[in-house]
Amino acid sequence: MDVLLVRNDVAEPIMHLLKRGASESAVEVLSAKLHILVARSTSFMYHCFDLSSLCGILSLTGWEVAEEALRRGVDFISDFVLRNGDAIYIGRGQQQLLAYGALIYSLSYAAARWGEERYLAATERAFRHVISHRRADGTLPLIVRHGEQGWPDESGRAASPEHPGWYRYNNFYDYEPAIGLFLARAAEALRERPQLSAAALEGPEGLTVYGHEMAIWRDDLWEAVLSVPGGYWANALPMPYICVQGTSVTPCYGGDRIPPSLYSAEMIPLPQAITRSGRRICLADELHYRLHGDGERVVLRSKDEVRVQPADRKPEGDSGESVTVDLSRLRLEIDPLREWHQMYDENARIMRDHYWREDMDGVDWAGVVTRYRPLVAGLRTHDDLVDLLWEVGAELNTSHAYVMPPEPLGDASRRLGLLGADLAPADGGWRIERILPGETTEPEARSPLRAAGVDAREGDLVVAVDGQPVDPAFGPATRLVGAAGKPVGLTLRRDGTDRRVVVVPLEDEEVLRYQDWVRSRRDYVREHSGGRVGYLHVPDMTSTGWAQLHRDLSRATRAEGLIADVRYNRGGHTSQMVLSRLLGRVVGWGLGRHYGSAYPYPDQAPRGPVVLVANENSGSDGDIVNAGAQAFGIGPVIGVRTWGGVVGIDGRFDLVDGTGITQPRYAFWLEGKGFGVENHGVDPDIEVVHSPGDFFGAADPQLDRAIAEVLARLEQTPSAQPPDWPEPRVR
Repeated sequence: MDVLLVRNDVAEPIMHLLKRGASESAVEVLSAKLHILVARSTSFMYHCFDLSSLCGILSLTGWEVAEEALRRGVDFISDFVLRNGDAIYIGRGQQQLLAYGALIYSLSYAAARWGEERYLAATERAFRHVISHRRADGTLPLIVRHGEQGWPDESGRAASPEHPGWYRYNNFYDYEPAIGLFLARAAEALRERPQLSAAALEGPEGLTVYGHEMAIWRDDLWEAVLSVPGGYWANALPMPYICVQGTSVTPCYGGDRIPPSLYSAEMIPLPQAITRSGRRICLADELHYRLHGDGERVVLRSKDEVRVQPADRKPEGDSGESVTVDLSRLRLEIDPLREWHQMYDENARIMRDHYWREDMDGVDWAGVVTRYRPLVAGLRTHDDLVDLLWEVGAELNTSHAYVMPPEPLGDASRRLGLLGADLAPADGGWRIERILPGETTEPEARSPLRAAGVDAREGDLVVAVDGQPVDPAFGPATRLVGAAGKPVGLTLRRDGTDRRVVVVPLEDEEVLRYQDWVRSRRDYVREHSGGRVGYLHVPDMTSTGWAQLHRDLSRATRAEGLIADVRYNRGGHTSQMVLSRLLGRVVGWGLGRHYGSAYPYPDQAPRGPVVLVANENSGSDGDIVNAGAQAFGIGPVIGVRTWGGVVGIDGRFDLVDGTGITQPRYAFWLEGKGFGVENHGVDPDIEVVHSPGDFFGAADPQLDRAIAEVLARLEQTPSAQPPDWPEPRVR
């Protein structure tokens, strides 16, 4: 089997069928997807990955449909590369760098297969672009040197004795070795067509790879990639490959061992049946395997399932040769203190390697870690460890350095069921003072007492839960412990008559009460502005906040002015999308005889002035949206200074027991503020401070000031209005 570069959306289902001996006719259903794959990639980067997958499929099967799809895709990228030249830029992130390798491999594969000079010319152009991004010391960014940051050092991270450059780091590896494999595969493909000669490449005479010199000349460019003395890929290339889902490829090494895949930490024996018989076994859906000591059986792990089966053949369906291991019988003894010491040190290493500044913003991080380490020996609970990790991270004085326990606190089986209502004690039971209305566009904003058949009303008494009287002092709550999400019988009394109904209490009322709060703020603005000002609230900068924005955007922009409330905004990554909505303005109108009124163009664009309202709980991307509004001149920010945390995270790492940790990785610079928003926030243009009483009173001084500001600006600059109907052209 030739190398197969696996992508989940296309290559994985094909490999599942191939593994089961399917013929070309059996995968005709995938033909259409292969044909349109080259046109449907979401970006040029993913287009490169798609084509590298097609190269592997074509090598393995020779299918015409794969050849046609690859031709079409390579024609596109070769023309693009030759036409745009050095303007190509996929990116410098790890996945983007990997795409460079996929691009070069796909082009060289096509050049070797079809012998067309234009493919070779595009290959050379792409490689020239790659080396133009070489490091300051002249080394390629695509081939990692031993000893660079992120490789084993004096900290004691585990390394393979055969390949000291490979190490396991919280289940994550640099993509760059895989890029080296792409380049090596490109070299192997071109070696098969010696008549294709490479044009001279611009660049240094020598490049350092793993500490060795690699000459770059016109005719031996690709040979040089393979011939690095002691180089990893030179030894790996002649051997067959095992395909692993999600890791692209795992090359064999030395005939009977393979180096670690991107998800495995140690050298893994290759099943003897593969090398002895010359057969190639594809494990497209297996992430880990181990060969049994006698070489007759192999242990396979796929996600949370472990199976034992023969190593030299595929087990038949009902033969009993494949046995699933009962993992529920496993028992594991853990020394908490030893585990906590390891977690403490790993958290420190991960923070050191991924904090947004290599100099740790001037903090002596090694000293901090050493100073707090003796406290680990005194820990008695996991909560203590979490507190300690928070304290250590706080020494960096940077936002978003979080520590999250693997499981929520408390006994989830005893979670209190909530009725979505405000209750008060009364004679004979607890009176329903108010039932929160649900929100039909938000499934989580469900009101249990408004469910079909319940017919609860404000003023009804809740007198019993599952036949047990409610507690006079604490109400139904004592009978609703552990009832969250489960059917519960309520006895309701109205006008002296009791009746029993069944409700399903909520696990959490947050979404229901949030929608009720937004509804109250919307009504408040409409009432106090006489309907002239629209209102919308954005709770965060994720899909939830984007959806909430559009619940009210159409209605809010029909008004003359607009208040965008970002108080309590929890942040995320969509602030620029929110700002793009607020930046719009009406420049046209559509009219029709059957329309009740003219409609604006663009749709959902503000007609007049816009103001933002923020508070101390507007944070992260909630900080940024206010700074962006000020920089763009959208309108004033009213309220108080925001949270002040704009060094972002990506949530990549967990510790050994599942404890989540984050590292402030992505700093943010903003026009007019520089890096000063971090640890300070965004100062409002108009400050309005809420007193403690304002949080519970009927008035909302911040919204009052926002309404006044919008109305004052409307006096100066009226909102866009639809035109009158023109006079008939013919009279």
